[in-house]
Amino acid sequence: MNNSEVLHEPLSAANNVRFRINAEFLHQCEFNCAGCFVNRRASNYDTRQLDILLDTVNLFRVNDMTFDEIILGPTDFFAASNTLDLLKEPLFRKVFENGDVVLTILTTLQSSDDQILDHIVAVNDAFPHPNQEIEVLVVFDLRRMFEEDEAYIAELHHKLRLLDRFVPAVDYAFQMNIQDPSKVVGDFTLPKLTSFVRERFDTIVEFNPSFLRTGKEKIVDSTLDAWNGLLEEQITDDNKDDITFTMSNAYHAGFNEITYNFHDGDLYMCPFIYENVFDRDEAFKVNKTGDYYTWADIIYHDGWAKLEQFSYASETDECSACPYLMSCSAKHVLFYMKQHGIKRCMISKPTVELYT
Repeated sequence: MNNSEVLHEPLSAANNVRFRINAEFLHQCEFNCAGCFVNRRASNYDTRQLDILLDTVNLFRVNDMTFDEIILGPTDFFAASNTLDLLKEPLFRKVFENGDVVLTILTTLQSSDDQILDHIVAVNDAFPHPNQEIEVLVVFDLRRMFEEDEAYIAELHHKLRLLDRFVPAVDYAFQMNIQDPSKVVGDFTLPKLTSFVRERFDTIVEFNPSFLRTGKEKIVDSTLDAWNGLLEEQITDDNKDDITFTMSNAYHAGFNEITYNFHDGDLYMCPFIYENVFDRDEAFKVNKTGDYYTWADIIYHDGWAKLEQFSYASETDECSACPYLMSCSAKHVLFYMKQHGIKRCMISKPTVELYT
């Protein structure tokens, strides 16, 4: 999962544009993880939403775009109350019928073995294409992982072995909710954590900005300050290659790799601020001119959003003269900043500079 086909591919060299949809269908979750701000009861699906989803996927395809991934959330795939019902839905299955759309799921792997295996059986039944792929993002317990709790490590290894029961090809990475780690682990160091995960699980650590779902200025400001300060203090030239810092990749989540959030039948622009961000403010919504999306709906909102960002750059503290303006605009960072009245840089620019 650390090697994307378009990892270092600028738009000028791209032979296609890839679209993904982050589908917020899963309802409820019995777990309460540190740094998670998902409203666990705000999402669900119905036939109308599935019909619009399938029609939108086909809209990208008929306009010669590549549609290659559904990210299924926002709660734990194995713990949500409606996952098994969703997997039985013909309209949902049809999205994956050609085996060319990756299903990405989120989980803490805290569910029982029987519950995990029941869901794996359902997936194997729903997606029989031999080319089907599944990516699993494992949100882990930061304190227990950092303290190298052997009972927890053994439990994770056991649960990961259950994933071998998937018939589709499976890859996985670990995901850390962005928070102030000093409130969880006093002597926390990111290089130590990522090295431990690589050594014990042979995978990477990604970062999830769940705190941005709150839209609350106090939480956003304090968490960003703590996180950016930690990055600048702990990532150096000597250890930067040991830490996956996707934000520094100018092409990831850029002009040729576009993700939309999907909720209640509507698409929403998906900013990339350390990772995908879900914001259901009205400005992020892509309006439909009818019951279904048209290509003109997509193009109009995309063009309008880009113009909004470039016009806002001069109103910020430093964006207009920043060498990373195009990268942040492609990731819709400035759009998020404008909607929330943020004028200072949200990203750790010194850390980005280390990787460029």
